[in-house]
Amino acid sequence: MEALQLHAALLARGTQLSPPASQAALREFADVEGIQSGEYIAKIYSIFKGFKNYDQRSQINLWSIERIFQEKVLESVFEGEKYSAFGDFLVEADFIM
Repeated sequence: MEALQLHAALLARGTQLSPPASQAALREFADVEGIQSGEYIAKIYSIFKGFKNYDQRSQINLWSIERIFQEKVLESVFEGEKYSAFGDFLVEADFIM
């Protein structure tokens, strides 16, 4: 699903979304913090920068860039690749990485 389609689908189901991330925040996300988000994730955050609250139908919360920075302690390295938490599930407080 394209990022704009995802945005429209989330709004249609009543998910409250945050406004888009600034270009400066997106640069910091990619450059300063060294988070390799890929083009798709960068496009999503340029349209909306996470959820204001949990998506009640899927019980997922996609964090804002600011929250990802706050939760850097959750980063993990596995087989030489760095994984950063960028959201969570309501179910047993699992993190999306």
